[in-house]
Order: sequence, then structure tokens, then C-alpha cells
Amino acid sequence: MSIRIESQIEACHALWDQLSPRENLFDLWEFRLSFRDVYRFEPHFVVLERGGKAVGMLPLWYQPEQRQYLWFGDTGDGCNWQEGTTIWAQTEEDVRSLLDACLRPALLTSISRTCYEQWHSLVHFDSGDPKSRLPLDHIHSVEEYLQSLPRKLRSNLRRDQRAIDALHPVMVRDDWSTFQDLLRLNTAKFEDSPFHDPRTVQVFERLIRPEHPVPYSVMIIAARIGEDIAAADLIFQYNGVAYPILCGSDTRRFPGIGNFMTLVDIQDALQCSCSAVDFAEYEGENNYKSKLFPSVPQYLLALPMPS
Repeated sequence: MSIRIESQIEACHALWDQLSPRENLFDLWEFRLSFRDVYRFEPHFVVLERGGKAVGMLPLWYQPEQRQYLWFGDTGDGCNWQEGTTIWAQTEEDVRSLLDACLRPALLTSISRTCYEQWHSLVHFDSGDPKSRLPLDHIHSVEEYLQSLPRKLRSNLRRDQRAIDALHPVMVRDDWSTFQDLLRLNTAKFEDSPFHDPRTVQVFERLIRPEHPVPYSVMIIAARIGEDIAAADLIFQYNGVAYPILCGSDTRRFPGIGNFMTLVDIQDALQCSCSAVDFAEYEGENNYKSKLFPSVPQYLLALPMPS
């Protein structure tokens, strides 16, 4: 058994294809590579080999602005773009070897519940930001989803839906000019929006206009009210799951538009026969998303420099 660090991008790609479970959107090389192509941080894949064959890996890169190692594709801007991450290993011995060899300091975020349940007796994980995920197995309509909510919350969503419907919104699908409206609305609403950084904008421009065929699909849905784009959501789909990763809405001028678009996203996922909608992670126990959707715990692993 041996450990090595791989930094050549072509070799990293080959290792990724060999070891990635490819279960979710964030397991895809094509998704992660767009971050690397823009940020240009150097990969440092910690590779475990046995008999000359790679059997485990921690796909990392070095974030020079923060002077620490992160998951490959994680920019360290607080958004934790790469979710559902895991330690790619099969045995306890392999996990120990990878973590012993892991470059430090490292901050590995958004670790999946599956990874935690598999290795928590061996590794000390801290609680991270949970994610929201709505299974659609037993939901066949937006009305069934609403019926699953507490009465007060259900009433609030229906109120918002009626208020926006009264404004006669026109739903605009796959008009990619509305991506600029999404960015405008997102940055206007959130002072800490990652899209104040032009590099993040470039990443998503690459993701929505890939140069080569990709295993995911992506769409944009916007609500036009009068002459204005009141809201826009960017939704990826992969392996039967919808990922509304980015959104922008003018809630000041159009109160309730956020909840309205959430119901649109659910309806769209149902029409596409998706098995779930992954509404991404959120901060804080009292976040509104935790009231709307089931929460899935995530974990993090902080590896400081040896003292």
C-alpha cells in the first residue's frame, strides 16, 4: 500500500472517473472542473494505491487566499458549492491511511450522512450545515405537497401563490438572457451573494453553456410580471434529482414571489418525473427552508496543522 499526491489535471481526471460514485450532481467531474477552469487553484489529490491500483482518494485543492486545503471545486466562500461529499475509501484501514496523509490545514465540508454513518466510529466529524431535500416518491402534485405541511404554513404558501397569480405572471423557460436577471436580483438582495465575485459568475456561465456534452441537464425558469423579470431560478437535473441551485427574486416589489417560485420548481420536477428536489444546504436551525422541506444532516472535518 502506498500514498501519493497527484496534481496533474489529466491524471486527476482519470482518477476521478475511476473512483467517483457519480451518484449526485457534485460527484461529476464536469461540474467540478468548471470551478477549476476559472479559479485555477492547484489540485492535490491524496491517492491511496494497492498493488499499483488506486483504491481510495481525497480529491483536494489548495485555496491560496485562505491558506488551506478544501475539496476540489470548493471555493471557500461560505457557500460550500460541493455538497454530499464523502471519503472515497472501502475499509477502515484505507480511511485511516488517507486521513493520516491528508495535507493540512484542511477543511472538508458538506460531508454526507452516508459517509458519517459509515465512518463516525473511526473519525470525529463535526456538525455542518444541513441540506433541504424533498422526496417526491409519494407526492404526485403540488397540492399533495401543500397538504403535507402544517396548516398555518400551507395557508401562507397558498396566500403567496394567489397573490402572485393575481399579477398574471408569464413563465419564461430557457430564455438564457434571464440568467443576467437572476444575477442582478440575487446580488441586489444579498450583500454576501457569491455572485459579487465575477469568478463565480464565470463558473456558472461555463456550467450552463458547456463546451462538450455533459451528463447533467440545466434549465432556467423566470417569472415575468408586466415588463419586469420578478424572479428566476436555475435548475440542474442529474440522476433523477432536480437541483434548484441558484435563485433571484424581487421580494420587495413582489412579496410572496419566492414561495411562488418554490412551488413552480416542485411542479416542474414532478412533470420531469424526478424522484427528489435537492434545495441545497442552509444555515441556522430556524431557517425557513427547514420548515418547508425535510432536513438532511451534513458534517465537516477540520484537520489543523500538527502542533
